[in-house]
Amino acid sequence: MFAYFGKYSGKSDLYVLVEEGEYYADGGIWITGENIVIEGVGDVHLYSNKLYSSVMEIMGSNILVKNFHMMHTKPGDGENQNCSGRVIMFDNAHNCVIENCDLNGCGLAGLHDNVGNSDILIRNCYIHNNSLGAYTDIDGGVWQEAIDDHPVFKFENNRIENNGPDRTPE
Repeated sequence: MFAYFGKYSGKSDLYVLVEEGEYYADGGIWITGENIVIEGVGDVHLYSNKLYSSVMEIMGSNILVKNFHMMHTKPGDGENQNCSGRVIMFDNAHNCVIENCDLNGCGLAGLHDNVGNSDILIRNCYIHNNSLGAYTDIDGGVWQEAIDDHPVFKFENNRIENNGPDRTPE
């Protein structure tokens, strides 16, 4: 089994298959480099133990993340939101695809456009249980559903529900 969850720092031309199972990280999983594919095989769950960090942070170009369920280990409830991270945060990321992922936020947002991003496709994903919204940006923008003219994110065939302040915690 191959599973290293920490930093994939500066790696290029990398194809990683992650076997079925549950994986826990003390903080976020950092993916940075060019021409990287990270693919879950079977039922793969990625959890962050740090409630204030993102489950995954992506920096670089031509990156595909496929077939993962991602969330924090301790979801917040309706009265005491104890999770302040995002599921996936993008920072200077270009030409990336998030495909067939379950982005169970339990924190602020399923996706976050931090700074300097372009051409990020979200396809066949389930985005739910985020206390602020389905996706956010560094300027304070919050969206509850896919829009056609977002400057960074493009959406295809996703299920987006139960996000925002009126959500029912899962």
